Amino acid sequence: MTDVVSIPISSGEIVQVPIGDLPDDVKDIMDMLKTERVPLSVWRNVALGYYQLQKFSQFEQILKEGTSEAVYSGLEESRADRVTLLNNLGAYYTDQAILERENERRDKLFEAAESYNKATKLDNRSEISWIGKGIWFLVKQDLTQSFQHFEHVYNQNKNFIPALLGMACVYYHQKSYHLALEKYVIVLKLNPNYSPRVRLGIGLCLYQLEYYERAKLAFERTLQLDDRCAEAWIGLSVIYLNDQNLSAEERIPKSLSMLEKAYQLSKNNPMILNHLSNYFFFKDDFEKAARLAEQAERNTEDHQVMAEALYYRARCFHAQREYAVASNLYQKALIYWPEFPLAHFGAGQILIEQQKISNAIEEFEKVQQYAPGNYETTKFLGI
Repeated sequence: MTDVVSIPISSGEIVQVPIGDLPDDVKDIMDMLKTERVPLSVWRNVALGYYQLQKFSQFEQILKEGTSEAVYSGLEESRADRVTLLNNLGAYYTDQAILERENERRDKLFEAAESYNKATKLDNRSEISWIGKGIWFLVKQDLTQSFQHFEHVYNQNKNFIPALLGMACVYYHQKSYHLALEKYVIVLKLNPNYSPRVRLGIGLCLYQLEYYERAKLAFERTLQLDDRCAEAWIGLSVIYLNDQNLSAEERIPKSLSMLEKAYQLSKNNPMILNHLSNYFFFKDDFEKAARLAEQAERNTEDHQVMAEALYYRARCFHAQREYAVASNLYQKALIYWPEFPLAHFGAGQILIEQQKISNAIEEFEKVQQYAPGNYETTKFLGI
């Protein structure tokens, strides 16, 4: 990122404004941009300066004003620049939607859709507009529409990396891990220095395909390139925790130290919070385990992660014989993830305690359906 924003003025001079000197009140600088009729590319540079300072409200104001009809109508030659600004605005609102919940989330997604729709109305062939809309559908968990947008761009340009990454992400969410891995590998071949997160994606796919040693190498390489990647620390933590070639005295502390690094980098990450909850449960610290799981629940919109958080909470109450509370939480978990075998198993155990054997059998049969060969349920059902 540059440290200075260059603003050409009508006299032919160029005003150099250091990023750190951009005023908190954007009115004066917007008035200057409009009066001097500067290109929209300069509006974008000013907006990015505010973004660099993490002054997101000012960033949004500059982009909204720069994409308005009042500014654009006097700069007809700037159609492509206006499309770029609208895509920037759409991406910003989409990012904000990920951080919000419920009503606020819907509002941000609506604003993002408006920006992308305006961009595609100006230029329906803009690759970035299609990619942005694909991400928008991904956030809405509409995988079909998301994939169609990424594939549309891919069919025009099979080496366009954002399209390949979008398709990989959809494949991963569809549990088509081989296909996702294939796309990530193509990206890596096209540009080995594109982003450390490409290797993170490769590691996640390899882990799901149970190639644990190769996944470990991918996560380690990710961290060599970016040691602040919390997800890679989580991946390594899980691999070490389940490494049966190490003793418990070796793997548990090593796994925990990596999980702590991930937590320091992303304290509201629901996956990290769930893993920490699991750790403290096995340390018999049920209060801390339940609190961490509740925090994970508050910080996610993903149904499976939500279900896991509810399961971890339920398990804490279950261990303390608070069966009514535990049963309610198991059932809530199953609303978000009906195929979750651990929640069915927990619910079945509660039903046994309540002497509701026929209902317990139904729950255990669901465990067998979703996790065939489960030893505990096989033994109970006499299979």
